[in-house]
Amino acid sequence: MPIIIAMFIFFAIGVPIAYTLGATGLVAIFLAEGTRKLAVVPLMIFSGSEHYALIAIPLFILMGQIMTQSGIADKIIEFAGALVGWIRGGLGMATVAAGMAMAAISGSSVADAAALGSIMIPQMDGRGYGKPFAVAIVCASATLAQLIPPSLSLIIFGVIAGVSIGELFIAGIVPGIIMGLLLMMVIYWRASKMKLPTMGAFTFTRLRKTFIKAILSLLLPIIVIGGIMGGVFTPTEAGAVGVGYATFIAAIIYRRLKFKDGINALAITAKRTAIVMLMVGASALLGWYVTDQLIAQKIANAILSFSNTKYVVLMLINGMLIITGMFLHGTPMIILLVPITAPLVQLIGIDLLHYGVIFTMCTMIGQVSPPVASVLMTASAMAEIDIHRVVKPLMPLYTVMFAMLLLITFVPAISLWLPSIIFVK
Repeated sequence: MPIIIAMFIFFAIGVPIAYTLGATGLVAIFLAEGTRKLAVVPLMIFSGSEHYALIAIPLFILMGQIMTQSGIADKIIEFAGALVGWIRGGLGMATVAAGMAMAAISGSSVADAAALGSIMIPQMDGRGYGKPFAVAIVCASATLAQLIPPSLSLIIFGVIAGVSIGELFIAGIVPGIIMGLLLMMVIYWRASKMKLPTMGAFTFTRLRKTFIKAILSLLLPIIVIGGIMGGVFTPTEAGAVGVGYATFIAAIIYRRLKFKDGINALAITAKRTAIVMLMVGASALLGWYVTDQLIAQKIANAILSFSNTKYVVLMLINGMLIITGMFLHGTPMIILLVPITAPLVQLIGIDLLHYGVIFTMCTMIGQVSPPVASVLMTASAMAEIDIHRVVKPLMPLYTVMFAMLLLITFVPAISLWLPSIIFVK
């Protein structure tokens, strides 16, 4: 209880999340051991952040930044428009399709919300969607970066839970595609009710031209994910290959990556990586406290005393994760709750690979749920509207997210089928 109080105090006075985790860990260690263990705090922080797989984080961030800074995302959006823009509500559906493609490049929902929002919100608003509905579509589309690899959330989950990142990446593909298709169906239904226009008639000529322009960009996720699936390289090596390929096509082929853009990409990557690594390192302090005080076991016993039915326990955990996600960003949420909940789900016979996808789905819902709602705030800022105006048009898309969460929870094969084929054990 003192630790929870300390954490809320730090949050209330505006201490950054990384420092809150570290300070709370220090308080926890001091209360549990006095000054005897404080000498090992630097070692805990270092050991918590030295995992080899964490190298993938700056690589995938840089890969996405190179593509964004060079403006190559525009080509993907044009191709998506040619592919589905002829359907009623096609501009909204093109936003989802572009979100799926960009998710396979950036790994960051907030980055995708900014990129998609700057291009698609003005276009949708100009075609009768209205800013609130346009922002809602961008929010839902951007969250797909949490499921579709290379997801930064899946990388951190894999490191914290000790699960293969490559298998987590593959486990997120089918759920991500299904969710994208469901979002398109809801947008089509809503667009039909609103009598929204199409983007013109379908033509193979336009599709061919936009595909030729976008093909080199679309090859990037195929190379990265295909290499992992084929066992050619590890997720970390895939990040390095992705950076090299993105730099080559942006600077040499398209000639749209200027020196200044490259410096900006490196600066943003360094900043975001530093934040994540500091949080991961600081979490080692809390991790020690959770292990030493048997907190995970106590929470597990409390939940199991209520019910030991597998899916009842999962639904209780889902509820806890969704509520927590309304107040915490995805990374600190993973760092704080995975060490507590992972032993419990293993105890009731849930595959951690399956749980990783469930957990990630809950963080997606949290990213568009006020009051924190980082993706919702980013997209709303791009449109310069209050987030409260977006909540109502977002409700049908919320429904898709909750339905997808239930589907993933009760049908494990959606997550586990593809990894079971590729990674034969």
